[in-house]
Amino acid sequence: MIKFLRKYNKWLLGVGGSLLMVTFLLTGQQSIFQPNPMKQVVATVGSENIRRSELANAEAEYEGLKELWAFGIQSLGIESGAHWMLLKREAEAAGLVGGEGDGRRMREEIAEIEARQIAMYNRGVDPEKIRAQIDEQMRTKSVPRAAGVAHESLQEFERTLSYLRGVVRLKTQYAGAVRVSDVRGVAHLKENFDGVVVDGLVIPAERLIASVPEPTPEQVQEQYQTYRDVKAGSGEFGFGYLQPPRVKFEYITLDRAAFRNAVSLDPVAVSKFFQQNRAKYPGDEAAETARVQADLTNVKADQMMSEADRLYTARLKPDVRSLPQDNGFRVLPPDWASNGVRMAALNAAITSGLQAQGTPVTATVTVRDQGWTHIEDLGRELGIGKATYRVGTNTGDFKQLVSQIHELDPKSPLTLQSRLPYETYLTESGTDNRYYVNILDWRPESAPESIEEVRSEVVRDLKLKAAFDRLKSMADDIRSQAISEGLDAVAKEFPTPAALGAADPTPQPLPVFRYANVNKGFATGELNQKEIREAVLKDARGMGPQMVPTPDNLPQRTITVPVPSKLSLGVVQVLGMRPITSEVLRQIGRREYDNFAQQELQGRNNEAAEGWDAPDPFSFEQMSRRYSYTAVRDESLPNSKRKQ
Repeated sequence: MIKFLRKYNKWLLGVGGSLLMVTFLLTGQQSIFQPNPMKQVVATVGSENIRRSELANAEAEYEGLKELWAFGIQSLGIESGAHWMLLKREAEAAGLVGGEGDGRRMREEIAEIEARQIAMYNRGVDPEKIRAQIDEQMRTKSVPRAAGVAHESLQEFERTLSYLRGVVRLKTQYAGAVRVSDVRGVAHLKENFDGVVVDGLVIPAERLIASVPEPTPEQVQEQYQTYRDVKAGSGEFGFGYLQPPRVKFEYITLDRAAFRNAVSLDPVAVSKFFQQNRAKYPGDEAAETARVQADLTNVKADQMMSEADRLYTARLKPDVRSLPQDNGFRVLPPDWASNGVRMAALNAAITSGLQAQGTPVTATVTVRDQGWTHIEDLGRELGIGKATYRVGTNTGDFKQLVSQIHELDPKSPLTLQSRLPYETYLTESGTDNRYYVNILDWRPESAPESIEEVRSEVVRDLKLKAAFDRLKSMADDIRSQAISEGLDAVAKEFPTPAALGAADPTPQPLPVFRYANVNKGFATGELNQKEIREAVLKDARGMGPQMVPTPDNLPQRTITVPVPSKLSLGVVQVLGMRPITSEVLRQIGRREYDNFAQQELQGRNNEAAEGWDAPDPFSFEQMSRRYSYTAVRDESLPNSKRKQ
């Protein structure tokens, strides 16, 4: 045997090595005999199998579209890659997906929408100029980046955009599909626009609050416990103390005027700049010097503010980069609230850095941590409240920025998170001041942390309720006074106190609305309350369309209407009917017909909400039912496995 092995050792090694290689191929991780995981069936549409590769492609396209136009994808209600796949099928089956060039037109439409949004938040900005800038940015940066996220070439991603345009057409066609007959349309218009002419006023219970005693501690506690989890405006009499999303925050202000004042110009440099830019300054040097100085001052101020921005990020980034990440967001250590970077340290870095460079400007820090600020009230904050941000094509004001912190909106495309200063600054239109913000703490919509947070509201509500009860008990006497003395006399009985510090301290009577129009859906001024509208229409119809106002029928024409939702009492005198005319029908007919059609569509969908036609027939849930879509295994894929 040994002689045999020695004689044929090379042959045996060759055969053995070959067998080992074959064994490795058969059993190794990359075996050619193993099934391709991308061909696995992960879902079914009816009897059709959906392979992992198709769903992965749809998921990648969905992520790419969100990268390009997150706001639009959210507005369209596209929930996932699987949802996008079904919407594509629906749009294509309806013949709504265009050919070559349709994707480019979708990109242009997105740019136009973004331009309008920016112009809306920045008065004086030329929308066409912004549109050109956004279109260029999308073509050269945003679209290539989104195509990369989608793992597609630019040509492939343009085709994806054409499908998106088809989905937009699909939803638009559905919304405009309803038609209303002329007879029904006219009946609808008459019901909603036949009006009543009245004189009237509204007495708020607040006018009697001074005469109401303070509630007892037991009453306060009972009121709080009853409505602590109720949203304001939705409880009885509008009571409710459920607090909306709220934050504590701090911010740094870079005052552009201070930077301009810190600029010191060298006369020689001013003269040299003038000589180098004669096309811009055609006049003689003496006449143009002031303009040159102003322009140079702005240039220098821009440079200094850019340096302040560099100092801010240079101080912030080392602390941020040392933190571990989880799904793109930093994981803050337990002691971060006390030991983490705060605006005071960042402000010190800016100020010392600028002063070291000979710029004697001191940035300021404002801290709002003594109480909660509702996000909806952030726009009232002086300065920063009107400032706007821009991250790619995502723009908005201070309130919109804070509402997108990760803790309140995990799906937000921004990377803003609580307790971590945001790198991107906001700019105030008009002053060009810059602001850096740090959200110190946050709460989602939730009950107050304690009664102390809303005690003043609870006490006031109890007193308003008591005042309203008293006002209702006076309704008959008020009606009698309106009949005998007129509405002006009633208005003087419940005057509005003059504002604190007003030049004229004399209380003013309540406003009386003369010849006010009331119909089913609208009334003039404070008379526009459902209870008042319904009572007025009922009273007027009872008297008939040919009623003529006289002193004899004044008692019949005078009504008082409690309005619990506003804790007030309406006092109205009917003057006559005002039927809708043919001219008014012609003016509002088409627009109102369209609105009525949409109401009909929504009403039918709401009635069938439990069936196949849910309020949104293009939601993922309803499309899954329509297409018999069923997931048969885990659909989730790591990003690295998508688009293979």
